[in-house]
Formats: sequence, C-alpha cells, structure tokens
Amino acid sequence: MRADAMEFRICRETALIGQEEGVMARDTATTKTGTALHVTLAVLVVLSVLVATVARAPAQGILWIFDADFEDLVGNNAGWNTAPLVSYWHRDTFNPCPSSPGAVSWWCGKPAPLPTGWKQFGYGDGWVCCLQRSVPLAAWSIGGEMVTLDFDQCHAMEYLSDYGYVEVSNDAGVTFTTLASFSNSSGANGGFPHDWTHPVFGHFALDLSAYAGEDIILRFRFESDCNGFSSQHSTLPSVAGGAWQIDNFVLTVEGKSGNRAIVWSDDCEGPGDNGWEHTNVPATGQTGVTFFRGQFDVDFSTNRSPYPGEPPVGTWMYAAVDTATSRMVDGQESWLVSPPIYVAGAPDLICEWYGWVDLPSSSNDCASVKVASGDVPEGIYFPDLESDYWNGGPEWRTETHDWDAYAGNDWLKAAWVLYGGTPDPGEEHMGGLFLNRVRIGVPIDTGA
Repeated sequence: MRADAMEFRICRETALIGQEEGVMARDTATTKTGTALHVTLAVLVVLSVLVATVARAPAQGILWIFDADFEDLVGNNAGWNTAPLVSYWHRDTFNPCPSSPGAVSWWCGKPAPLPTGWKQFGYGDGWVCCLQRSVPLAAWSIGGEMVTLDFDQCHAMEYLSDYGYVEVSNDAGVTFTTLASFSNSSGANGGFPHDWTHPVFGHFALDLSAYAGEDIILRFRFESDCNGFSSQHSTLPSVAGGAWQIDNFVLTVEGKSGNRAIVWSDDCEGPGDNGWEHTNVPATGQTGVTFFRGQFDVDFSTNRSPYPGEPPVGTWMYAAVDTATSRMVDGQESWLVSPPIYVAGAPDLICEWYGWVDLPSSSNDCASVKVASGDVPEGIYFPDLESDYWNGGPEWRTETHDWDAYAGNDWLKAAWVLYGGTPDPGEEHMGGLFLNRVRIGVPIDTGA
C-alpha cells in the first residue's frame, strides 16, 4: 500500500479471504448492489480519516467491492456486455465533405469535449466501432445485374496498424465478408491520411454485383490497435481528425439490357439516422462468435479430460466458442465487458478472476485483459492494455492483476478479449477462455 494513500480498516473476520482447492471462496465483505457499494466505500473513507495517524502493518487482506459469479442476472452479474465499446460513429458537421449538399457526414471519431489528456480530435486506442444498415437488394435487383455502391470518404488511420473495413453479410449478420479495407498510405509517423479530395480513395465505388437479388447487411467497421499511436497520444497529422468519415451514398443497379437506375441514396443530412445502426452493434470481426452466458458441460465443454479445479456440471460462466464444437474459430475477435464498477475513494485496486484457459501456441489464438476508468460511467472506452496478448493452458486458472494505476477515478470497466488466428498445420482451435468468476477489491490493513 502506498504511504500517502488513505488507509482502509475493517475487522479481520470479514476481511481475510481464503481459497480452497483452486476455487475462490466467497466472503461476507462482498457487496452485490450499487447502493451497498456506495455505503461501504463511504464508511471506509470515514474510517480512513479516523485512523490516518495510526501506524499500520502491511496489507494482509482484501475487501471485495465487486463480485460476479454469473449464477444469475442480478447485482454484479447484471450488465455484462458482449459488444466492446460505445460506438463512436455519429452524424456530425466536423470537417464536412466539400461535394456534399449539406454539412453532415457520418464520423467515427471523438467529438468535443475531448477526454482528459487527448492531444487532438480523432480516435483512441482499442476502438472497434460499427456502422451498418439493411439493404433490400432482393427488391431492387435480380441475380446477374450490376450493383454498385458509391460513397465519399476521408480517413486518418495509422498505417499498417488501424483499419477501416467495408463488409457485407447475406446471412442476416451471422458472418461478414470484407470487400474493401482502408488505412493511411505508406510513410513515416503513421503514414499519410486520405482527405475527401484524394484522387483514389476520396470517392470510392464498391462492386456489390455478387449480391444482386439478395438482402444484405452493409457494414463499415473501424478497428484500432492498442499500441498508443492515436489522437489521444499524438499531435501528428497522420491521425488528426480520424478515424473515418463517410458521406453521399448512392446505390446503382444496371440491368442486363444496359438500363441504369439509382435505387437508393443518402446524403446523411437526415432525418435522423435514416436506417443506419451504430449503437449496440456487436463488433465481432467476421465470424459472428461472441461471448455468451451458458452452463459448463451443458452448453459447451473443454474437449478435454477433467482438470484440477473443474467446477460442477451446470455451473454458469461466459464462453466464446462455436456451440457445435466448443472451439474458437478462425478470425475471431470476441469481447466480454463488465458493467461500470464504482471505485471512488479506493487508493489501491486488485482484480482476481477464475476460469478455464486453453490457448495453445500452435492454435495461434490469444487473449488479453483490458481496463479503463473515468469520472462518469457513460462512454468509458479502453485506451490501455492491462496485459499483452497471451496464450497458455490448458488449466483452470486464478489470475490476479494489480490495478492501482486505475485508482483515483470514480468508475472502472474491465474487458476480456479473445482473438482467433489460423492454427498451424495439423493443429486446431480449443476453447480459449471460459470466465467463471470476477472479483475486484481493495487491499486493506488487517493489523491491530
């Protein structure tokens, strides 16, 4: 515990937390509702003032202020989300397209006011944001006709690190196929961005003829990595005003006889979002595999013999696997995000989680844990990587993370992310990560 941190003290009987055979024990200090959590922390802050002048022994226990075991959908088990972030796609008059009849375009970027510490308008680390809509090509075209989508765009995305993808699904969003991708052109310091007037990328025509006669979902997906080269870190022009702006959509169908007609257009001026979806859109790459709450050995399994610490059949937990095989899939990117957790007044923070880890290096699958904090619960994004990408197992594992760096703000969110690669020849995917329990606590002094 830091010397200048306020001290937390509760009685030894409720503070000391034991573990038995690898399964985390529950204790009476855990609070399960937001109201109780506010009261607990308020009492602790008062106690810290009363004992501030008394010498303390080193911290020996943990006061658990958040405990999710996923056995039900109330208290700390409520509010877990399988979409990674609040989507930053929104209609804005920022940097309008010069060829547009109005000033509004769709922008995947951070509007004012900028978060504390940001250097300029643009985008942050670890974003995965989707803008999508249904397109009824079955009503507007028949198989064999030429279908073209034109749109104007500008983007500032770090070269070879951050990308925008145009994708199509013809199976109601179960899978997506990437038809085009965009990033900065090659160059130092993040490369060269592409403005509205860029001769190649400023106006773009996308061939959708393969989907003539089919109803599709059209999706624009932006993803940034976590390597720190974004507008929250940089003042370089390569990422200024990023990530992506789109305007002036025109969908044209050319019949077999050569007749050509515009069947749909949108200049983004409204009314409203005009059929576009940009909130609560699961951003799971191209696979459609997301984390879901299910029962162990009922809805999914490890595909292995029992390992030490295995919970009983029917235990509730979160997994991100193909339900037919209980395995991860190629190209997977799946997020499980906690609800906002109230941590105001906590001088130090510990996270402890328990679950199944099966990420062989030969599968080329990996995972990461992300954490972010802020002074308000809304709109917390994940600019920081708690741990680098990792693999390992197979084992039922308890992991502990020191999150002192995130103490000091009022709210915290955590995310568990799985990435699916392509297995080495002769190898296969396994289960990845089954998350069984998450606790967040405050180290406390249990001395006399």
